Amino acid sequence: MLVGVVASLVTVGCGKASPTAPSYVETWSGALDDRALGAGTVRVTWVDTAQQQGTWSASVAGFTPSGSVTQLFVPSGSDTRRLLTFSCGPAPDGGSLIFTGTATGSTIQGTYLAAQCSTLSGGSLQLVKQ
Repeated sequence: MLVGVVASLVTVGCGKASPTAPSYVETWSGALDDRALGAGTVRVTWVDTAQQQGTWSASVAGFTPSGSVTQLFVPSGSDTRRLLTFSCGPAPDGGSLIFTGTATGSTIQGTYLAAQCSTLSGGSLQLVKQ
């Protein structure tokens, strides 16, 4: 199981207000398109504002992977890149899914690679804030 540690990179100038990372502490849902399994749905609920951690679940081709999710990279300023790690349940069946993408105030989209995560292999993921 991959354990995520949040790395918050913030540049603070003398006499300037510190930029804040966009807040994604809500429920997001959308679509995933896995290379091996095809189209499915996904839901992410952020439950810890300070650590940018939450839970996720998906449904694709009869599989229902779920687990925890952690935002590993919170960029500063106008940088919209995101790096998320999704756990796929407890060992020995659990694995990890690593997502890289971009975010706006209402969408997160990008690609993922999976290792031992309910037969998910990799593909694209698009989330919209609910």
